Amino acid sequence: MSRALAIIISIAAPCAAALAQSFDCKKAGTPVERFICADKELSQLDLDLSERMGVSLNASLAEREKLLGEERRWVAERDKKCPIPKSGPQQTALGCLATEYRARIRALDELLQHQTAERPADKELCQGFLERYQAALVPDPKGEKADDSPFQLLAKTQNSGVVAGPESDDVSEPKPASLDAWARRQKPPFKFSPQVIVAIGKLEASSLSISRAPRTSFYSASTIQGTAQCLSDTSFEVRDGVAQRAADPPWNARDPSKGDIDTDVCGGFERSFAEIDGRIVGIQIEQDSFHPSLSRTVSIVKWDRDFFGAACRIDLAFEPRFARMGDDEAPDDEVKCDSPACRALVPQALALVEAVQRNPKEARKAALAKLSEPQRAKFHELEKLQPAPDLGDPIKQDEELDPNTLLDNDPLLVPLVHNAEVYLARIGHRTLGWRTYPDWSVSLAVRDKNALKSAGWIGVGMSRGKLRKASVR
Repeated sequence: MSRALAIIISIAAPCAAALAQSFDCKKAGTPVERFICADKELSQLDLDLSERMGVSLNASLAEREKLLGEERRWVAERDKKCPIPKSGPQQTALGCLATEYRARIRALDELLQHQTAERPADKELCQGFLERYQAALVPDPKGEKADDSPFQLLAKTQNSGVVAGPESDDVSEPKPASLDAWARRQKPPFKFSPQVIVAIGKLEASSLSISRAPRTSFYSASTIQGTAQCLSDTSFEVRDGVAQRAADPPWNARDPSKGDIDTDVCGGFERSFAEIDGRIVGIQIEQDSFHPSLSRTVSIVKWDRDFFGAACRIDLAFEPRFARMGDDEAPDDEVKCDSPACRALVPQALALVEAVQRNPKEARKAALAKLSEPQRAKFHELEKLQPAPDLGDPIKQDEELDPNTLLDNDPLLVPLVHNAEVYLARIGHRTLGWRTYPDWSVSLAVRDKNALKSAGWIGVGMSRGKLRKASVR
């Protein structure tokens, strides 16, 4: 019997000893088992297949016996098609086995796709969530609540029908011993299968957050790492006292057949389990923290008997809100806005940023129209002194531009005037390395011989305001 089938049988009737033996190549008893253990590629394919099978079994409880029967037949056919030579070249057997494994994995992928397709997205669920969110925003005419998570806002709103799931647990050292200790403390206690231990180990986390869908035995173990805020997770379900691999909720409309493969998403995601009017759901709030867009996407997946079905989605777009940032946010002390001229230009800079957010080309055109001919000539001289960006060609100042593409290192150049003095205002979203933020940088400059000299820096924070547009898909 192959390791894959031993794992599968242990899933159907959990037995810790048998499950441990299925991974122990020292006890491989058949020529095929020894052959698989001796080859790295086949070992990985065998592990991939066992994980796929475990996910498929947990995704359709009614078909478990049928799937197990099909797997036994596949193992018998595999051994007939790919006999292991007692001596001599073994490449033919190696290639044959790899082909059989890949074909079987594809078949299970297609099965999982079919299983998920039978449970389509519930758009009415998303429509109801949206209507309640819009109602929760009504008492907030200035749009100050829009920066709150839609889920968190509804979870703390009375009579919204949205109830947060159980609080997540943190596991500071996600090693087998720590995970086993955590599992023993649960009510009721359970044990982790080796597959789940391996899957959690692949997250390479220094700490884990483990959350459970309410009124189920479905869990998600996740971690957020690095400056990119990358979220990695893996799912498991407890059956008969043993945690087995389970299909991840299809949060991102990715191929559901890859539900057993850990997926990283970066840039700011919130995932929670909850109940909406008593229906068990998973909710994901997608908001790219490193992009100037103020949009959000809410994905909702519904628990359907024994696993999560496809996601419906709510797209949210917001009006911007602006506020001056403090001088302590300046890139360095030398450019702080501490001169009388810079402080006097703050109201103009705030108004200019709002105009640029609406339409960069029109904002620049309107500012230029206010200049006299001598002032216009001086401004164009200042423009010529603006250094080129470190990478790529500079933006074309007088063309139609997307405000999201304007960066502090490749800015829009606009004139500001105070006491007849013309200043070069360099306007773009704040950047830090590869990260781009919604906040705006207005860097003022004047001429100093044949170069530009800083005349101060004005930071303008941009956050979500009133809900402008929403749609369900």
